[in-house]
Amino acid sequence: SAYNPARHFVATANNNILPPGYAHALSYSWASPTRIGRIVEMLTTGQKFDVDDFARMQQDTISLPAREFLSILKQWQPAADSEAANVRSAMLAWDCNVSMESKPALIYEAWIDQIHVALLPKGIASTWLDPYVLLRELKASPERNSLLQQTLERTLTEIGKRLGPDQNEWKWGNLHKAYFRHPLGVADWELPAHSRPGDDYTVNATGGRNFAQTHGASYREILDLSDWDRSVMTNVPGESGDPGDPHYGDLIDGWANGQYHPMPFSRKAVEAAAEMRLML
Repeated sequence: SAYNPARHFVATANNNILPPGYAHALSYSWASPTRIGRIVEMLTTGQKFDVDDFARMQQDTISLPAREFLSILKQWQPAADSEAANVRSAMLAWDCNVSMESKPALIYEAWIDQIHVALLPKGIASTWLDPYVLLRELKASPERNSLLQQTLERTLTEIGKRLGPDQNEWKWGNLHKAYFRHPLGVADWELPAHSRPGDDYTVNATGGRNFAQTHGASYREILDLSDWDRSVMTNVPGESGDPGDPHYGDLIDGWANGQYHPMPFSRKAVEAAAEMRLML
């Protein structure tokens, strides 16, 4: 028990794990604390967790930076009955879940992108700026209100260009997709693009340039130490790299929608689930 952490869990999300004053250099580059903050929030509810709970946590897309952004919007009072006022009201009613079906999530993501462009000097790679730093700069800006107005107008114009005038189509998943282009450029070996939830700063990290998902977890597992055969996994696009194999792309839908499948561990369970053997 002396080795068990006092808070009863160990968690990391590529964040800075070094205690203050640690004497050894491990790295000088760490991920934003947004994801570890949300993980700790989920783990400290006082409840007991099962495999399904951890699946939900791995797929979580609640954005802590979005919460911070909404706190800034609360201080903004655009003209009554204006388009900006209507957007602000819809944003303040949002639960900060960056889900595929969410219009406020779409507006948030495109708006933050425009705020990056407005606040940073030209030539700086805006996607590298930690969202908390960006929001701190926005909050402190003497031009904050006019900046919000201008960037919102650009945001709505940009979304309209990308998704069209029908706002029923204004959903985050219609802009944010993962693409499965084969590295050899063979069209027949490509797989369909899939809408994705989340962003670079949610626990389910799905970041990338130009609103596409270009990085994040392709494989996840949850191991049940009380019964290894109850472990589960998710992977993409399939278990086979052969484009002619039925298992070349059959895991995409489950992966894209946060679904898991059994991961048998014992020899008996593995042999019971085996579909074929490959002898090399």
